Amino acid sequence: MSISGDTLLRQWQTLRLIPRYPRRLSARDLVEKLRNQGFEVTKRTIERDLQSLSASFPLTVDTRSIPYGWSWEKGAAAIDVPGLSTSEAMTFAMTRQFLANLMPPSMLEQLAPYFGMAEQRLNALGQEAASSAWSKKIAVVPPTQPLLAPKLVEGVQAKIQDALFQDRQVKLRYRKRGDTSDVEYIAHPLGLIQRGSVLYLVCTLFDYPGSKLLVVHRMRNVEILEEKIRRPKGFKLADFISSGGMGFEAAAMIDLVARFEHAAGEHLYDTPISAQQELSELPDGRLELKATVPNSLQLRWWLQGFADGVEVMAPESLRASISENMDRAAARYKIRKRVSGGT
Repeated sequence: MSISGDTLLRQWQTLRLIPRYPRRLSARDLVEKLRNQGFEVTKRTIERDLQSLSASFPLTVDTRSIPYGWSWEKGAAAIDVPGLSTSEAMTFAMTRQFLANLMPPSMLEQLAPYFGMAEQRLNALGQEAASSAWSKKIAVVPPTQPLLAPKLVEGVQAKIQDALFQDRQVKLRYRKRGDTSDVEYIAHPLGLIQRGSVLYLVCTLFDYPGSKLLVVHRMRNVEILEEKIRRPKGFKLADFISSGGMGFEAAAMIDLVARFEHAAGEHLYDTPISAQQELSELPDGRLELKATVPNSLQLRWWLQGFADGVEVMAPESLRASISENMDRAAARYKIRKRVSGGT
């Protein structure tokens, strides 16, 4: 008996939707779930599918009450039905659309077969299916200026990941920014950190105990060695990051007080800067923020990004630091304006 591609896809997805014992789904429930995924089916069609599938797969039907409930038999071996569900296909399609610029090329290459399966799955639904047009109805806008991912030497990321998984040392050639020649290191991989579009390797070098940070796209060649890494006693990746390992100094906690123009600060109602945040409206319409936060370089970048939309009131040391930065920036703009006006 021949079976069409649409029927095969529908029956595959039906098998994926049937729950494990003791949970059950009726034929009507399955019809609703399949319709939500773009399959135009009737209850009678699904009842025929269930009868046919139960002849080949360990499915059982509970007839003690109406509607009858279908499930996999108790203790039935798990079965992996190939293909992507509609929701999985949509996830891959949106990942490709919105995150491609943030992913290293090697990662995109690894995901390429899944992107192709997702495209094929959504195309098979036809233009009339609501889910096939879902990716055209949503958009992702990054909160900061998006940057393109740097180019990686082919195979480097995969070898670093393998070495990290196996706890093995690597020999690598590394070119620092601005240099024209490479430096060779024996590195002990400890962790990988993705920050924005850049991937970093946390490691120790040679026999030195201190943890270092190497940018993966500056690696020119990687060779996995047989020797196991020597992990510093008590090393934890989370501690490395919180202690300033990502280039941001370890920061003491401060009690921040800042006054925002309403339009600049109203997002803090929905996305607080800390769990201890207090936000109140002042008589002049500005919003006053009080929060306990780390006194980090990231905090200062964030505050300075609002320009004249925020005024830091406390602590005084932070207010003075930002004021000096703003004065220097203003002086540069004045010089530029004066030079431009004289030409």
